[in-house]
Amino acid sequence: MIEKPRSARGNVLFERRLRINEIENTQFNDNLRTIDTILKKYKIEYSLVGGLAMKAIIGEKVNARRENGTIYDFDAVALGPDKEAINDAMEELERAKKGKKMFPEIGIEPINFSDSPIPAKPFALLSSMRKNPRGEYFFTYRDIEVAVPPETMRLETILLNGIEFPCFPPKTILYRYLVRGGMMKEKDDGKLIKLTDFIVAHEHDQLDDSLYAPYLEFAEQIRNRYPLPINVFDLFWKLDHLIGDGISGSAGFIYGLIHLFRES
Repeated sequence: MIEKPRSARGNVLFERRLRINEIENTQFNDNLRTIDTILKKYKIEYSLVGGLAMKAIIGEKVNARRENGTIYDFDAVALGPDKEAINDAMEELERAKKGKKMFPEIGIEPINFSDSPIPAKPFALLSSMRKNPRGEYFFTYRDIEVAVPPETMRLETILLNGIEFPCFPPKTILYRYLVRGGMMKEKDDGKLIKLTDFIVAHEHDQLDDSLYAPYLEFAEQIRNRYPLPINVFDLFWKLDHLIGDGISGSAGFIYGLIHLFRES
């Protein structure tokens, strides 16, 4: 939030900043609509995840820029219809992004479509998911695989700045922060507390906690069987948090490296 200054010159600069913010927010929202339109064009079944999903769930308006000045990312999980359609949609999204102002970095996590467990990825830093032809989902991390309760993958509709997006249930969004790397990151504490408070306040609308037992089991297996990479990962995130997320931003080297190793 911009604090209103007291001097005349300060007021002019303040009003100019507000106008710039308004323009940037309009451009950002238009770009969000473009992303959703392209995903729908290719009949992509997806869920919004991450920070935008959490803010939409708890009903917070999202400005284009975070408090540190960076543009919000558009993170999603693509559930279908198939790998080819997802790749085609991603290619068009890259084309749509060119020359656009306030276009968010797009992080689409694809599902592995396979009827049998996928080969272990020895250098994976983040977990992934597998979907078989019967529509059943599994969490995977290296050689660990755990079935996902279908109820937790149900898509709902949420409003983000007045725009409709598909999204997993609130508890699924929360637990995903645990299963992605086997642990919660300290840098996410603030927003996770807000989401948890919302879930508690609307408990009668939420899925039963027992459905998320496999999420906890999966994360525990990761921590127990692969303590070294988890400890290194934990140390990295703590260091990154101390320097203001200076090396993990969506345009940064580490962000790309993590996604590269996730696919390795």
